[in-house]
Amino acid sequence: MADQIFSFRTALNGFHRGDVIAFLEELTKKHSIEMDEQQEALRHATEEVERLRGELRKLQEERPSEIVAPAEEAPAFEASPDAQGRELEAYRRAERCEREARLRAGRIYGDVSAAVESAGAQLIAQEEQLTKISATVSSDIIALQAAMADVRIQLNATRRQISEMERSLQPEEA
Repeated sequence: MADQIFSFRTALNGFHRGDVIAFLEELTKKHSIEMDEQQEALRHATEEVERLRGELRKLQEERPSEIVAPAEEAPAFEASPDAQGRELEAYRRAERCEREARLRAGRIYGDVSAAVESAGAQLIAQEEQLTKISATVSSDIIALQAAMADVRIQLNATRRQISEMERSLQPEEA
């Protein structure tokens, strides 16, 4: 998403509304897909944690003297190598899931930030272009108004000359 460049066409009062709406819809769609993926990963991680908790409860029931519930403060004990291995594997899986979720969230945040930065830069560039165009149009209007004023002056002067010529061509009455 961050590698895509969006370009907004200009319109009379800013950016082309359809381009902006299309951009926002695409961004929302991609964000929704990524959120669904994250929700699915979270659901799998939650299921894995619940499964591991079930295994822990089962082991606690089978060997209550060897396995202590995580919430309890317990003296050090010698758990069976199998129980230690499972506990260590469960811890590693949970850590891995958490690390992956953080990495994905970081990537999503980076992509969204890059898209927002890109859109912001485009807005600034478009605003600068619009300002330049507006200044050009304003100066052209002023020049046109000055030219029209000159034409009016010339037209009035021509009318006066024609009137004077008409008067000089008319026969004098005796």
